[in-house]
Amino acid sequence: MIEKEIIDHIKTSVDLKSLVESRGIELKKNGKGWFGLCPFHDDKTPSLSVTPSKNEWLCFGCGAGGDVIRFVEMFDRVDFKEAVRRLGGDEVEKTAVKIKKEAPAPKLTPGHIKLFNRVIEFYHEAFAEDDRARQYLKGRGITDKSLPSDHRIGFANGTLLNVLPNAAKIIGQLKDLGILNANGKEHFYGCAVFPLYDFDGNPAGMYGRRIDGMTKGAGHLYLPGSREGLFNRQAAKAHKEIILTESVLDSLTLISFGFKNTIPCYGTNGLTQSHIKWLTQTQVETVYICFDADDAGQAATPVVGERLTQAGITTHPVTLPNGQDINDFFLLTTNPKEGFNALVGQANPAAKKKRT
Repeated sequence: MIEKEIIDHIKTSVDLKSLVESRGIELKKNGKGWFGLCPFHDDKTPSLSVTPSKNEWLCFGCGAGGDVIRFVEMFDRVDFKEAVRRLGGDEVEKTAVKIKKEAPAPKLTPGHIKLFNRVIEFYHEAFAEDDRARQYLKGRGITDKSLPSDHRIGFANGTLLNVLPNAAKIIGQLKDLGILNANGKEHFYGCAVFPLYDFDGNPAGMYGRRIDGMTKGAGHLYLPGSREGLFNRQAAKAHKEIILTESVLDSLTLISFGFKNTIPCYGTNGLTQSHIKWLTQTQVETVYICFDADDAGQAATPVVGERLTQAGITTHPVTLPNGQDINDFFLLTTNPKEGFNALVGQANPAAKKKRT
C-alpha cells in the first residue's frame, strides 16, 4: 500500500501546469487559470482548465478532471500505483515526466486483444439490431450498406455488461482498455463507435461519435490516453495518394461517395506518429489535406503539411467552402462527388490521374 503522505506530497509538489505541458498540450492564460485542448476527446475550442492554485484540472467538454495523479492515469493509461510511481520515482523518472511529449499506451496482452475484439463484435451486432446509430449516420448522408460491415461500425447502447461475464478479471481488463470507466460504466455509452487498428490489424483504439439526444457529454470520444490505431489504414496500401481528413466521420463520408483513398486524423492536433510511420511505410507519395474550413482547421493545415513534408511526402491543401467540413459539403452541394473532385483538382492542377 502506498503511504498517504507520499500521495499527498505528489498531489501538492508536482506542478500540474508543467506536467500537462510536458505532454505536448499548449496552455494559455485565462483569468486565474490556464486553458488548452483536452487530450481526452476531440476538442476544437480549448475546454481543458488547469488551476495552479488548486493543482487541479477539469475539462468542461467531456467532464474528465482531477489531480496530477489522475491526469497521468488517463493520459498514460496506467493504474493508480503506476501513476504514483511515475510522478514520485527516482530522478530519472522525474526528468522523464518533464521532457516527454506523449506517453505510449501500454502494450496490450493477447487477452486484452481478444476481449477488445469481442467488444467490437458486440457493438457491431448492437449497431445492426438497434437502429439509432444507423439513423444517425443516415442523417449525415452516410447510407452505403457495406460500410458498417467493412469497418465494424458499432453502437454502444449500454447493454455490453448484460452479455459479458461479470467476472473481476473481465471487468478489470475492460477498465484497462478504457471501455469501462473507473465507475464501471461504458465509456462510449450513447455513441456510434469505430474501431481503430494497428499495422498488424489488431484493435488498438476506438472513436465514438455521440448520438444526438441520448446522453450529455462531448460529441467526440476516444479511449483514454494517447491516440492509438488508424481508421481505414488499408487505403494507404492500395493508393499512392491519400486524402487526409480531420475526423472519422469525414473520411466515412468520402468512402460512402466512392473516395476510398482516405484516412482521418483525430482532430486538428490529431496527426500521430503512427499516421506518419504508416504513410511512409506504405510508400504513399502524395497527401491531400482536407480539414474543416474554420479557423482551427485552416491553422492546422500548414502545420500538418510541414510534418508530412519532413517525412518525404508531397502535400496539397484542399480548400472547402467557408465554414464547412467534408460532411457538410457532401450534404449541401449539388453533385458533391464532382464538386469534391474539382476541389482536389484545384489543390493540385498538375495531377492528371483519377483519384477515386
